[in-house]
Amino acid sequence: EGSHKKSIRLHHHLLGEIALKRENFSEAIDSFQKAISLTLFQSDVLFNSSLAQAYYLAGQLEKAQEEYTRILNLKSGTKGYGNLITKSYYFLGIIHQELVKKEDAIQNYEKFLELWKESDPDLPEKADAQKRLSSLK
Repeated sequence: EGSHKKSIRLHHHLLGEIALKRENFSEAIDSFQKAISLTLFQSDVLFNSSLAQAYYLAGQLEKAQEEYTRILNLKSGTKGYGNLITKSYYFLGIIHQELVKKEDAIQNYEKFLELWKESDPDLPEKADAQKRLSSLK
């Protein structure tokens, strides 16, 4: 509590990351939600990405999908987070694949690979997305 909301939200985010590493997903989700509640516009790529990951790891695919989609629709709080925004397409591809939404999965993998076409070919996400896309086609 207090007037230093920026510091407090970073504290909650850190607590969420610690809980996530410990695989305490409900605690991580709670901490990330608290961090987001203290942001100016109720959205921040870093915090929403962490929340989406926690939902995914907790098996809450629909909520993870909502958060990753929210990231792609953000109009502010995105500066410096291009990698997390781009990875949202990758994670949406995985989620859609797990939800057996083949066309949506293909679309997200293709968008991710298009955006990362100039990236290091040894990045694990890039290789995985290519492999997953090939298996879907």
